[in-house]
Amino acid sequence: PLPPKLGSSSKFNTMDVSTNRLNGSLPKAICQGGNLQYFLALENSFTGELPESYGRDCKSLIRFRLNNNYLSGKVPDGIWGLVHANIIDLSFNQFSGEISPEIRNAKNLSELVIHNNRFSGVLVPEIGMAVKLSKIEAYNNLLTGPIPKAIGNLKQLDALYLQNNVMEGSIPREIGLCGSLTVINLANNRLKGPIPEALGAIQDLNSLNLSNNELSGSIPASL
Repeated sequence: PLPPKLGSSSKFNTMDVSTNRLNGSLPKAICQGGNLQYFLALENSFTGELPESYGRDCKSLIRFRLNNNYLSGKVPDGIWGLVHANIIDLSFNQFSGEISPEIRNAKNLSELVIHNNRFSGVLVPEIGMAVKLSKIEAYNNLLTGPIPKAIGNLKQLDALYLQNNVMEGSIPREIGLCGSLTVINLANNRLKGPIPEALGAIQDLNSLNLSNNELSGSIPASL
């Protein structure tokens, strides 16, 4: 395990312990020095929950990658809203709970990678305020509710992966405002209603998977 007080008095800005066989819980004090910008602990065997202190102390993080561990529990609200972060990768863990509306503060976030967890609740409308998002990978979770209309605010969004959840409602026509999209995967949900004509307005879209839903009507001529 990493020492419990690691980071409490340190001035380092990078902590990279990726691809090892480290286990135990993550140190609560890792961000207390106030300078940590890169925290990379992917591909280990860490367990337990993320300390609440991370949501308060880790505001300087630019890159936060904990993927491929055995971490669980709720992600502190402040992590969703990291102001400077451009990558948050929590994939391949056992996290649960909901995506926090605090994501509205993630003004520099480019990649939100949270697939293969147990996240539930809705994809909050506030995600439309994280306007630099280019990639949302939230597949293989337990997300419910509709795709928010605010998704149309994400003009830089290149890839939207929401397959294998339990999302409901119709596909919002506002998704057609995401002119940079090349990939949309909404397969294996409970989406209903027609396929919106607006999808045909996305000129660079080259992969569209809507399989195994409850969609109805005809395929739009625009596609």
